[in-house]
Amino acid sequence: MIIKSRLCYKCGRTGTAGFSRLVPASSGKPVGNKQDSAMRRRLEQLAEDAYPSSENPEAGKPVDALPYNRQTPAVTESAPSAMVDESDIEKLIRRIEGSEFTNQYQKEIGISQIPKYVGKQIKDTAMDDVWTGDEKAEDTVLRLLMDKHKPKRTTKVRPLITPPVPLRERVGLAKEKSLDYKLHKISNTDNAKDAAKTKTSSEEEDRHFAELYKERLLGPSLLLSDSFVGVNNSITAMANQRIEEAKQRGEFNNVTRGKPFKRDFNTENAYLDRTEYHLNNILKRQDAMPPWIEKQGSVDAAIRKFRESLDQAWRKRAIVLFSDRFPKSDLEEKLRFLNKYIKAEDRSNRSEQLRDFEWEEKQRKYLKAKLRSLNDNIRGYNLQAPLPSQKMYLDIEKELKLAYKRVAPALPEALKRHVLGGNEIDTQPQNTSIASVSLGYRDLHQRTAQSTYQVPSESLGKMILDLFRKER
Repeated sequence: MIIKSRLCYKCGRTGTAGFSRLVPASSGKPVGNKQDSAMRRRLEQLAEDAYPSSENPEAGKPVDALPYNRQTPAVTESAPSAMVDESDIEKLIRRIEGSEFTNQYQKEIGISQIPKYVGKQIKDTAMDDVWTGDEKAEDTVLRLLMDKHKPKRTTKVRPLITPPVPLRERVGLAKEKSLDYKLHKISNTDNAKDAAKTKTSSEEEDRHFAELYKERLLGPSLLLSDSFVGVNNSITAMANQRIEEAKQRGEFNNVTRGKPFKRDFNTENAYLDRTEYHLNNILKRQDAMPPWIEKQGSVDAAIRKFRESLDQAWRKRAIVLFSDRFPKSDLEEKLRFLNKYIKAEDRSNRSEQLRDFEWEEKQRKYLKAKLRSLNDNIRGYNLQAPLPSQKMYLDIEKELKLAYKRVAPALPEALKRHVLGGNEIDTQPQNTSIASVSLGYRDLHQRTAQSTYQVPSESLGKMILDLFRKER
């Protein structure tokens, strides 16, 4: 084998690439100190091909490291299998794109490949998101709702209760059982005629037994008929009885006759429900009122009496106070000053208004107690009345202001009666308290807290014993 000369890249000389001797191709003898072999020759050939030369400068470089479009013709000729076809490149690109799609939608592809025979729990586990260590907002809200609205306890299912069998069915079943028993006995005999007679006698006995105990089992319901005619007759008889009793009491003696009925479109319209209309008319004719309307009348009367007593007390006190302030003035001068106070009351001028704060402080305790009682009545009325008809609670300051305004226009006339007559108002201020004129109780003894709760009282037994002792 003759070794060709190669161009050395280091020194730029041509040489034998480390082999300066001729090596016979078929010689198996050692050349020099080295043994010749096929492996040695192959390795030498590969070493020679690996060195670049002037003929093949790309020798020794990996073929796939070069772009497919920049490979030299020499490389293509020496390694035609190393060239990559365009179809292979397209296949490789499609494979890469397919792998990207698979990696991106790996979960969905796995869910679509779940077999149909897999259970629901396994499917839910596969379709659920991966646990990241934090609870989702949806799971938190669901857990809070489950904790707040706990499921209701399931009550025990009541056992089925079979309804009682009616009396007729029980009697019929008893008849059939007795007949079966008797027929079974008769079937053993050869005389069919005697069996028929026995059957007839047993039916008569059963019928007699049913009639005998029917009244005892059914009771008074036996006398009533379940048909429409029977029910209608019973209602008619009861209505006639009520009418006759009313006639005997004389309730039909003062009945208005000859007057036409009042017609209303509600009574003639066939498309309106007249039940509520007739019920309201019945209540109206009987002078019946709802409880809250009756309560409203009593509350209004109590409030009206309280305000009248307050006005009367302040009228007396105002006349006495005005007389004390102008003792030496005549009637005309007093009326002139009084008109100034009335105008100041209309203008809400506090500096010129007629007031007596000492009288207010004396009466405040009584006013609080009275208003507390009235507010309790108003509270009871508001609990019964509808919202538009409810009343506001009373206040001391507001009631005093309203009393001052109500009494102011009537003060001149009261002053004239006081000056001219002298019997209208007592001149002493201590008798102008509200308690002396309120609600018509001026002549009655008013119990105080001391007389009610601190006075010792006798027991009922002691009172009875004292009564018997007096009789003896």
